[in-house]
Amino acid sequence: MNEISHLGTFDVENYGDLLYPLIFRHLLETRDPSLRVCQYSPLPGAAPLGAGFKTEAIRELFNGGRIEPRRLVIGGGDILRTDWDNVAMHYGRQSRISYEGLRQSIGTAGLFGYFVRQNFSRKNASRFYAERFRACWMDYLAAGPFLINHQELPGSGGVHYISCGVPHAFEDAQKDRVKQTFEGAQSI
Repeated sequence: MNEISHLGTFDVENYGDLLYPLIFRHLLETRDPSLRVCQYSPLPGAAPLGAGFKTEAIRELFNGGRIEPRRLVIGGGDILRTDWDNVAMHYGRQSRISYEGLRQSIGTAGLFGYFVRQNFSRKNASRFYAERFRACWMDYLAAGPFLINHQELPGSGGVHYISCGVPHAFEDAQKDRVKQTFEGAQSI
């Protein structure tokens, strides 16, 4: 099977993030109908707002059980960043819409701990959430949540960065790792 794994923030309620994979899939299928695209984001499940597709958890890409080499395309939004905790806290803000969203993203025990800490200090609750979210959904080797080095991805047929935004300059401590990630990419 000819499959492309497509990674982005397709699990959040943002028009551009939800439109990007639809256009990408349409362009690929127009070019080669045999291609299959599988979307990946931090949280698995149906894309929000009735977008009509589902995402797999990004951590599944790092599962050593994959046999077929895959091409990984990373694209959409301001996602080339190294601030893991800010990304995790963004998902916390998205999930606070409902208890069920929080429970899904950090588990029942994490939800209880979050609410206990929320009564003591708002900052501690956000930090607690970010730590739990990272442990649950972003526990993989990478320079940043969406800066994936092909050498850290088992069975990778190459990593491609297409139409990615960079919201801020990389910290000096991260620049070498980011540079290695981009140097190993098939295309940018």
